[in-house]
Amino acid sequence: MDLSENNLGEVIPEEIGALRQLINLNLSGNHLVGMIPEKIGFHLRTQLDTLDDPSIYKGNAYLCSPPIGKNCSGDQAAPPSTSNHMNGSEMIWFYLGMALGFVFGFFIVYGILLFHITWRNTYFQIMDNLFDTVSMGVAVTVNSLNKK
Repeated sequence: MDLSENNLGEVIPEEIGALRQLINLNLSGNHLVGMIPEKIGFHLRTQLDTLDDPSIYKGNAYLCSPPIGKNCSGDQAAPPSTSNHMNGSEMIWFYLGMALGFVFGFFIVYGILLFHITWRNTYFQIMDNLFDTVSMGVAVTVNSLNKK
């Protein structure tokens, strides 16, 4: 399985180690972080243990584990965030801001039409003229198609 140069981020999922038929793997040139999975549940070995060539992990600066000779201690520099996902509180603020923006914008337009009689009359006159123009264009087109 060749997943090299795919701009992958985050950690290597443990499920990759459960792929028993995996013979070749290339994860080089990505943005993987953390430790290479060493066990799955109660299993002490994964399929990744049989793939001990360090070149399959080359180009992942923040990946660590014995196969590549980097210690996974806590004194390592923290990797830059590669995730574009928002956490729960950011999502709440995002949707709240979107809803407030919609409500504010809607009531600005609605308020102007509600309280300014001349603007309301002008708006409905423009809409009426637009409707007349579009309906006349459709009628002419349908009439010309019926004659052919």
